[in-house]
Amino acid sequence: MDTSRSAILAYGVLGFPLAFAALPLYVHVPRLYAETAGLSLGLVGSVLLLSRLCDALIDPWIGRWSDRQLGRRGRPALIGPALLLLAGGLFLLLRPPSGAGGGWLALALALTFLGFSVASINYHAWGAEVGRSDDERTRVTASREGFSLAGVVVASALPMVLATGSDALGEGLRRMAWVFIPLLAVAAAVTFAAAPRPVPAGDASCAGDRGSLWAPFAALEDRVFARLLLILVAGGIAAAIPATLVLFYVSDVLRLAQWQGAFLAIYFLAGAAALPLWIRVARRHGKVRAWA
Repeated sequence: MDTSRSAILAYGVLGFPLAFAALPLYVHVPRLYAETAGLSLGLVGSVLLLSRLCDALIDPWIGRWSDRQLGRRGRPALIGPALLLLAGGLFLLLRPPSGAGGGWLALALALTFLGFSVASINYHAWGAEVGRSDDERTRVTASREGFSLAGVVVASALPMVLATGSDALGEGLRRMAWVFIPLLAVAAAVTFAAAPRPVPAGDASCAGDRGSLWAPFAALEDRVFARLLLILVAGGIAAAIPATLVLFYVSDVLRLAQWQGAFLAIYFLAGAAALPLWIRVARRHGKVRAWA
């Protein structure tokens, strides 16, 4: 298995368009449908909340189904069709027709989240199956997260760069939908062609065990694991609230709508700049202490 630097970088490339697609879902879509499509914030919020709840319930089943397919097909064969679904769903989501309502939003979100979930679950599992040591797995993760941060930075600024008319956000996102398709195709081609082949740690045939799906819930009996899960949930909620509200704040409170892309880019560039430091800290003091 080739785990050279170039191969690890090739694995990380796919993280760019996946993060590029994720940012509009969490940041731009609420404002797009509230201001451009004319839906009420309450309706948009309800549809997004319901979609994310369904996504959270379905994801474990997607993971179980994916593992059961590995006896016949590898991770790339599962990721490929999911990327097509993601591209189609995101295109519909970012280019709502005139008069699009909650039904259009719900359908586009369902397609997008389904494609994103299948692709990202198998992509992350691929990375976990590549590394042969803690240091190698850290480099694999850093490659993926580095490209992901780059994707987020570009996606945060691109709508305002592409916009020229009065409907800046809507026009920028419509054009960004066209940019995403070739970007995704090129990144997928690089990763599929040059990334290390994933080698599952165990026999994929045992993944069909019915009990395996509920193992994480059974693990909640472990108080240490339960506390860890609580911290992760709280951290996720804490990150999601400002991510959803920041564009409304910049536009309606600061009155600096023209600087939305710049504010988002500064935030994510700071994260990218800190990435090498955290790799060194994790290598020197351990992942748990560095995370804490």
